[in-house]
Order: sequence, then structure tokens, then C-alpha cells
Amino acid sequence: MSVQMTVDVNAATFLPDERALTENAVVEIEESDGFDVSIESVGPDSMIRVRAQKYGKTSFVIKDGDAEYRYLLDVYEDDKGHSQISIIPEG
Repeated sequence: MSVQMTVDVNAATFLPDERALTENAVVEIEESDGFDVSIESVGPDSMIRVRAQKYGKTSFVIKDGDAEYRYLLDVYEDDKGHSQISIIPEG
């Protein structure tokens, strides 16, 4: 008998490279099934909101005017059974 784990991650977080996004910034996510990334706040303290219903990895791009910022999102369970998110700049 397999047990289906329920994953419900909903967290606001800073980008790892401390980008200052503008109000024009938009997110494009590679795999939207089970993952959602949106802009939470803009300016010097820009944050994104991550929602996930499963563990795994997906890529997303933030387009802000002519600039593009690529990231890898990793949603995983740590050694203590807690859901964690990791955002890694790509490129």
C-alpha cells in the first residue's frame, strides 16, 4: 500500500541574487502543473511567491523589460520531514 503525501507549500521569498524587479516583471514557468511562481513585491526588496502541490524541480524565467532572469526551483522534503524550497540562478 502506498501513501500519497500531501504537499502544500505557500511561501514568499527573496530571489537569491537580490534582483530589484519593476512593476513590469512577469513570471513564465516551465512546468505549471503543481507549481506556481508569482511576483510578490517589487523594488529594492523584491520577493516572489512560490506555491507547490508536489515535490520536484522546474525552471522559471522572470522577464522585466529587456532583462531575463532564469532560475531553477526545487521543492523538496528535508531530513526532518519539512517542505523546503530552493531557488538557484541559472546561466
